[in-house]
Amino acid sequence: MSNSVVPAAPRPRRFLRFLTLTIVSLLIGAGAGTGVFFLQHDEYQSTATVHIRPVISPLLGQPTVMPMYDSFVSTQIGFIKSQRCLDLALVSPQWRGPGHKGNEEVRAEFAKRLMVVRDGEFIHVTYADVDSRTAMDAVAAIMTAYQELEHEIDPDNAAKSRQRLESIKSGYEQDLADSRKRMTEVAAPYKVNSLKTRYAYLADEALQAETELRASRRELEAWKISNPPTDSPPATNPALTRLQAKVDLDEARLAALTLEVDELERKMNQINQIEHGVATTSAWLDQTIQKLEELRLNSNSSGLILIVSAGDTPVPYYRHRITIASIVAGGTFLLSLLATSVLFRRKPAPAA
Repeated sequence: MSNSVVPAAPRPRRFLRFLTLTIVSLLIGAGAGTGVFFLQHDEYQSTATVHIRPVISPLLGQPTVMPMYDSFVSTQIGFIKSQRCLDLALVSPQWRGPGHKGNEEVRAEFAKRLMVVRDGEFIHVTYADVDSRTAMDAVAAIMTAYQELEHEIDPDNAAKSRQRLESIKSGYEQDLADSRKRMTEVAAPYKVNSLKTRYAYLADEALQAETELRASRRELEAWKISNPPTDSPPATNPALTRLQAKVDLDEARLAALTLEVDELERKMNQINQIEHGVATTSAWLDQTIQKLEELRLNSNSSGLILIVSAGDTPVPYYRHRITIASIVAGGTFLLSLLATSVLFRRKPAPAA
């Protein structure tokens, strides 16, 4: 009894068979991946951003760098992801979805869809859901819960800081009022702006009077040179009398202008000093108002944490659909290639 050996298929036929199996498997995998992609629902993401400042800005004084900054940021991330924060979010007015803090299933689903990522000084809090409104409400709820949690940790600190800032703000405003009143008293009987205008006008008049006085003196000296005195008793000369009177008049006018200019200049120096203090006080007042606004927007009082956005407009998020579809397409391709290679494998001829 003899066994017949089936010769191997020629190389061109083997290559064509392999190419056919590959194309068929690719088509099957692509079809499966496309089907899975379109069978999935759209998912939306809404993101809030928390800014953790590395520099501590005290109520008064120079800013300083915060020690153990990385540890502080990690602690804030832990607060946002904590069970207490999730419980507060699920019962907050912003959350319109189903759930209660005692429902472990809802809390687990909420935590699963919540992503907290650090990016340098910023913490991005993202929630993904098939409903865009739910995604936005969830982020708003978690931010509200985070602020409430910060207030629970130190409930009196914010109130004390706000009270202190209000007191500082009132002091600056009173200083500004006193400074403006003092400028008005210094400028009397003029107004402050009128005093500046009057000073500029009189300074120009004094310069003009000094120029006219020099001209009068030169004219008088020129007349004396052209009319030398004689040995006889001098007679009264009308021209000399007129020139001497003009010089005396110009000297008196210049002296009066100089006296008034000096007085106005003294007042101007006082007003300039007061205005410099007003500018400095105004800058401090603006900084105080800014800190009060930050306290109003944030529950904490340190000024380190600032909620940049409490949940922006949700955007479609396709990455999960693409990932799942790619995995399905790749797995289907491999399985199809294996299955078709087995089905199309040439069976050996039966023994004679």
